[in-house]
Amino acid sequence: MKAIILAAGRGNRLLPQTDRMPKCMLKVGSKTILEHQLDILESCKIGGILIVIGYRGDKIVKLAGNRAKFIENKDYARTNSSYSLWLAREKLKAGFVYLNSDLLFHPDLLKKLLKSRHSDAMIVDKNKKSKNDMFKAFVKNGRITRLGKDLDLNKAYGEAPGPLKLSSGFAAETFKEIGNRVKRGEKNHFCYTIFGKVANKKPLYAIDADGAYWVEVDYRKDLKKARELAGKHDL
Repeated sequence: MKAIILAAGRGNRLLPQTDRMPKCMLKVGSKTILEHQLDILESCKIGGILIVIGYRGDKIVKLAGNRAKFIENKDYARTNSSYSLWLAREKLKAGFVYLNSDLLFHPDLLKKLLKSRHSDAMIVDKNKKSKNDMFKAFVKNGRITRLGKDLDLNKAYGEAPGPLKLSSGFAAETFKEIGNRVKRGEKNHFCYTIFGKVANKKPLYAIDADGAYWVEVDYRKDLKKARELAGKHDL
């Protein structure tokens, strides 16, 4: 199975730290966020890693080197993650592991995801439900029925950081959904919005984080938390 890391965006909410580099290249502990992700993917024997680049993509290419292959989103400033994913569609037909490049997470999350008997699954943290712009998941009988940023916290199962594991069938439906939107000129949707839409047609199962750490680095407070975790876990 291949993995894709979406790393095209600038990370405006972390300026000025991202003024000269993508946020996945910010140091957390002894490595960048991206290097932590590459290490985890490789430790899980993921055969091929794709990275969608955009803002300062040359720096990512230099950092990752031959550890990954690259696809460029030249229109990164005016598009969102679903368009970046769509650009890689020809490489991902057999299914893939999905990662946002700003996610620092415990290796056990990916290991647990890959070991799941479900071919289509996503890490969801039922212990976290706060009023932030993280995607939340509605879950019924183990299946994710909706993903959104503004879901009722009293009804949501938990926050949904990922990673995801998607089969060829789910991938096909995902690219069909994105492609239809791209044809209409809609290039600014989040991938999680699309995954939630497809989950109404094909089962997408929630795999609980079970207390393993993770942090999505969007703001300065997130970067501070990530660096605190790095110190605590000797990363």
